Amino acid sequence: MRITTSMLAQTSRETGLPILQNSLLSVLNKQSSGSGDLLDALTSKQNAEKISALQKSTKELGGAADKLAAGASKLTETGEKSLFEKAKESGDTKELLLEIESMVEHYNKTLELLKKADSSLNSFYHRELKNAAEATAEQLRAVGVTQNKDGSLAVDKKALESADYDALKAAFGENSKFTTRTEFISSKVSDNADAVLNSVSNQYNAKGLSYSDSFEANKYNFFG
Repeated sequence: MRITTSMLAQTSRETGLPILQNSLLSVLNKQSSGSGDLLDALTSKQNAEKISALQKSTKELGGAADKLAAGASKLTETGEKSLFEKAKESGDTKELLLEIESMVEHYNKTLELLKKADSSLNSFYHRELKNAAEATAEQLRAVGVTQNKDGSLAVDKKALESADYDALKAAFGENSKFTTRTEFISSKVSDNADAVLNSVSNQYNAKGLSYSDSFEANKYNFFG
């Protein structure tokens, strides 16, 4: 607050003390200005640290989601060069099983990072990703993949390796609801991470809503 001459005069009359208006006025205003500069500096530093932390966590989440989407896409490919067709022709499922285990690993990592993310939209994605596994629990369990209480997936390698081709394809192939839904959700997570990174220096998106508030506007377009 800036101290004025009239404010000093009023104080002088109330206390009965004479004051040197010019010198005292200058000192008070200088102190007031200095406090404001310090507060601004501290606020700027805190904001910079928050932005840096947000960038780091968002990049990590986006990277995990990209790997998950890529893995799911690879499993749902069709044609003679696809993983499932090559496994069917050769009778060797080694490459296919490695890709399934890799997808599960990226699923767990993405789920973990979504849970840590401070965003209503990411909380929504976290719930949807868990639901994708819950809805296909029977098919996943048939090949040795089960869901833990926290939503993450666990792989029984012996059960996975002994699973027959048809069971593997039902759980993870082109018509698997788990794999196709996971690919879709993870691509949305990646898109959202890119949007946050592109606008991280601004608290508001193009519609003038904060990212947390924009959840209500965006969640209904999730399947659009």
